[in-house]
Amino acid sequence: MPRAQPTDRLNDYDATDDLSRRPAGGGRRPVRASEAVSTLMPEPQCEDRCPTPRPAGFTIFEVMMVLLIVLTVVAALTPSVSRSLTHARVNRAANVVASQFYQAQSMAGRQHRPVTLLVSPGAKTITIADAVSPFTVLFTRRFGSDSEFNLLALSAIPPKVYILPSGMASSGDTVFVGDASYSQKVYMSKAGQIRILR
Repeated sequence: MPRAQPTDRLNDYDATDDLSRRPAGGGRRPVRASEAVSTLMPEPQCEDRCPTPRPAGFTIFEVMMVLLIVLTVVAALTPSVSRSLTHARVNRAANVVASQFYQAQSMAGRQHRPVTLLVSPGAKTITIADAVSPFTVLFTRRFGSDSEFNLLALSAIPPKVYILPSGMASSGDTVFVGDASYSQKVYMSKAGQIRILR
Protein backbone atom coordinates (compact mmCIF):
# COMPACT_ATOMS: atom_id res chain seq x y z
CA MET A 1 0.00 0.00 0.00
CA PRO A 2 1.47 3.38 -0.95
CA ARG A 3 2.31 5.77 1.89
CA ALA A 4 0.21 8.93 2.14
CA GLN A 5 2.09 12.07 1.47
CA PRO A 6 1.97 15.00 3.98
CA THR A 7 0.24 17.09 1.41
CA ASP A 8 -2.52 14.50 1.17
CA ARG A 9 -3.06 14.74 4.95
CA LEU A 10 -3.30 18.50 4.84
CA ASN A 11 -5.76 18.30 2.00
CA ASP A 12 -7.97 15.92 3.97
CA TYR A 13 -7.87 18.15 7.14
CA ASP A 14 -11.00 20.22 7.77
CA ALA A 15 -10.62 22.94 10.40
CA THR A 16 -14.37 23.29 10.94
CA ASP A 17 -14.61 19.71 12.12
CA ASP A 18 -11.86 20.32 14.66
CA LEU A 19 -13.50 23.46 15.97
CA SER A 20 -16.78 21.69 16.40
CA ARG A 21 -15.10 18.98 18.41
CA ARG A 22 -12.95 21.34 20.54
CA PRO A 23 -14.63 23.67 23.04
CA ALA A 24 -14.01 27.34 22.68
CA GLY A 25 -11.74 29.24 25.03
CA GLY A 26 -8.32 27.80 24.55
CA GLY A 27 -9.07 24.12 24.72
CA ARG A 28 -11.44 24.16 27.72
CA ARG A 29 -15.15 23.69 27.66
CA PRO A 30 -17.01 26.69 29.12
CA VAL A 31 -18.22 26.03 32.66
CA ARG A 32 -21.63 27.14 33.81
CA ALA A 33 -21.97 29.21 37.00
CA SER A 34 -24.16 26.63 38.73
CA GLU A 35 -21.64 23.91 38.03
CA ALA A 36 -18.81 26.05 39.43
CA VAL A 37 -20.70 26.71 42.65
CA SER A 38 -21.50 23.06 43.08
CA THR A 39 -17.86 22.16 42.51
CA LEU A 40 -16.48 24.69 44.98
CA MET A 41 -19.13 24.23 47.70
CA PRO A 42 -20.62 20.75 47.64
CA GLU A 43 -24.00 20.22 49.16
CA PRO A 44 -23.68 18.93 52.75
CA GLN A 45 -24.73 15.39 53.26
CA CYS A 46 -26.82 14.27 56.26
CA GLU A 47 -23.81 12.81 58.06
CA ASP A 48 -21.78 16.02 57.53
CA ARG A 49 -24.27 18.26 59.30
CA CYS A 50 -23.46 19.17 62.93
CA PRO A 51 -25.89 17.57 65.40
CA THR A 52 -28.03 19.93 67.45
CA PRO A 53 -26.31 20.27 70.87
CA ARG A 54 -28.28 18.99 73.83
CA PRO A 55 -29.08 21.69 76.41
CA ALA A 56 -26.90 21.44 79.55
CA GLY A 57 -28.37 20.41 82.93
CA PHE A 58 -30.72 17.72 84.23
CA THR A 59 -34.29 17.01 83.40
CA ILE A 60 -36.93 17.22 86.10
CA PHE A 61 -37.31 13.44 85.98
CA GLU A 62 -33.61 12.90 86.72
CA VAL A 63 -33.72 15.35 89.63
CA MET A 64 -36.79 13.68 91.12
CA MET A 65 -35.16 10.24 90.88
CA VAL A 66 -32.02 11.45 92.69
CA LEU A 67 -34.09 13.06 95.45
CA LEU A 68 -36.13 9.89 95.86
CA ILE A 69 -32.99 7.77 96.26
CA VAL A 70 -31.46 10.18 98.79
CA LEU A 71 -34.66 10.31 100.87
CA THR A 72 -34.90 6.52 100.89
CA VAL A 73 -31.31 6.15 102.15
CA VAL A 74 -31.79 8.81 104.84
CA ALA A 75 -35.04 7.23 106.04
CA ALA A 76 -33.34 3.84 106.29
CA LEU A 77 -30.34 5.14 108.25
CA THR A 78 -32.11 7.55 110.64
CA PRO A 79 -33.32 4.97 113.23
CA SER A 80 -29.95 3.24 113.53
CA VAL A 81 -28.07 6.54 113.78
CA SER A 82 -30.48 7.85 116.43
CA ARG A 83 -30.15 4.62 118.43
CA SER A 84 -26.35 4.77 118.28
CA LEU A 85 -26.34 8.39 119.47
CA THR A 86 -28.65 7.53 122.38
CA HIS A 87 -26.46 4.60 123.45
CA ALA A 88 -23.33 6.74 123.28
CA ARG A 89 -24.96 9.48 125.35
CA VAL A 90 -26.15 7.08 128.08
CA ASN A 91 -22.78 5.27 128.19
CA ARG A 92 -21.01 8.61 128.59
CA ALA A 93 -23.38 9.55 131.41
CA ALA A 94 -22.68 6.24 133.17
CA ASN A 95 -18.95 6.92 132.99
CA VAL A 96 -19.50 10.37 134.49
CA VAL A 97 -21.59 8.89 137.35
CA ALA A 98 -18.74 6.48 138.10
CA SER A 99 -16.33 9.43 138.12
CA GLN A 100 -18.60 11.14 140.68
CA PHE A 101 -18.12 8.19 143.03
CA TYR A 102 -14.34 8.43 142.59
CA GLN A 103 -14.46 12.18 143.17
CA ALA A 104 -16.46 11.71 146.39
CA GLN A 105 -13.87 9.22 147.66
CA SER A 106 -11.07 11.64 146.79
CA MET A 107 -12.76 14.57 148.58
CA ALA A 108 -13.43 12.50 151.69
CA GLY A 109 -9.79 11.41 151.77
CA ARG A 110 -8.44 14.97 151.32
CA GLN A 111 -10.73 16.43 154.01
CA HIS A 112 -10.26 13.51 156.40
CA ARG A 113 -13.99 13.45 157.03
CA PRO A 114 -16.96 11.83 155.34
CA VAL A 115 -18.92 13.34 152.47
CA THR A 116 -22.46 12.73 151.29
CA LEU A 117 -23.35 11.67 147.76
CA LEU A 118 -26.98 12.53 146.99
CA VAL A 119 -28.84 11.57 143.79
CA SER A 120 -31.91 13.69 143.04
CA PRO A 121 -34.23 12.01 140.51
CA GLY A 122 -36.44 15.09 140.10
CA ALA A 123 -33.66 17.53 139.34
CA LYS A 124 -31.52 14.80 137.75
CA THR A 125 -28.44 15.90 139.65
CA ILE A 126 -25.72 14.24 141.73
CA THR A 127 -24.51 16.38 144.62
CA ILE A 128 -21.44 15.87 146.77
CA ALA A 129 -21.71 17.69 150.10
CA ASP A 130 -19.85 17.78 153.40
CA ALA A 131 -21.37 15.21 155.76
CA VAL A 132 -20.46 17.24 158.85
CA SER A 133 -21.86 20.50 157.43
CA PRO A 134 -24.80 19.34 155.27
CA PHE A 135 -25.33 22.78 153.75
CA THR A 136 -21.80 22.90 152.38
CA VAL A 137 -22.12 21.69 148.78
CA LEU A 138 -18.78 20.67 147.33
CA PHE A 139 -19.84 19.74 143.79
CA THR A 140 -23.03 19.31 141.73
CA ARG A 141 -23.33 17.51 138.43
CA ARG A 142 -26.40 17.87 136.17
CA PHE A 143 -27.76 15.14 133.90
CA GLY A 144 -31.13 16.57 132.81
CA SER A 145 -32.26 18.55 129.80
CA ASP A 146 -30.04 21.47 130.76
CA SER A 147 -26.91 19.32 130.37
CA GLU A 148 -25.07 17.61 127.55
CA PHE A 149 -26.54 14.22 128.54
CA ASN A 150 -30.27 15.09 128.38
CA LEU A 151 -31.25 11.97 130.32
CA LEU A 152 -34.86 11.00 130.87
CA ALA A 153 -34.13 8.86 133.91
CA LEU A 154 -31.69 9.22 136.81
CA SER A 155 -32.33 7.42 140.09
CA ALA A 156 -30.44 5.63 142.84
CA ILE A 157 -31.05 2.97 145.50
CA PRO A 158 -30.50 4.31 148.09
CA PRO A 159 -30.58 7.96 146.93
CA LYS A 160 -28.14 9.05 149.67
CA VAL A 161 -24.91 7.42 150.78
CA TYR A 162 -21.98 8.45 153.00
CA ILE A 163 -18.44 8.10 151.72
CA LEU A 164 -15.82 7.67 154.44
CA PRO A 165 -12.22 8.98 154.28
CA SER A 166 -11.04 5.41 153.81
CA GLY A 167 -13.01 5.16 150.56
CA MET A 168 -15.63 2.84 151.97
CA ALA A 169 -19.35 3.64 151.84
CA SER A 170 -22.06 3.46 154.45
CA SER A 171 -23.94 1.06 152.17
CA GLY A 172 -23.92 -0.20 148.62
CA ASP A 173 -25.37 2.22 146.09
CA THR A 174 -26.76 1.60 142.59
CA VAL A 175 -27.40 4.51 140.23
CA PHE A 176 -29.62 4.02 137.17
CA VAL A 177 -29.11 6.24 134.13
CA GLY A 178 -31.01 5.88 130.91
CA ASP A 179 -33.26 7.03 128.16
CA ALA A 180 -36.56 5.71 126.83
CA SER A 181 -35.03 2.64 125.16
CA TYR A 182 -31.61 2.17 126.79
CA SER A 183 -30.25 2.28 130.35
CA GLN A 184 -27.11 1.56 132.36
CA LYS A 185 -26.34 0.88 136.01
CA VAL A 186 -23.41 2.11 138.07
CA TYR A 187 -22.77 0.20 141.27
CA MET A 188 -20.63 1.12 144.26
CA SER A 189 -20.11 -1.57 146.87
CA LYS A 190 -19.79 -0.96 150.57
CA ALA A 191 -16.06 -1.66 150.24
CA GLY A 192 -15.74 1.20 147.76
CA GLN A 193 -15.48 -0.78 144.53
CA ILE A 194 -17.15 0.92 141.56
CA ARG A 195 -18.41 -0.90 138.47
CA ILE A 196 -20.53 -0.08 135.44
CA LEU A 197 -22.99 -2.95 134.90
CA ARG A 198 -23.58 -3.53 131.19
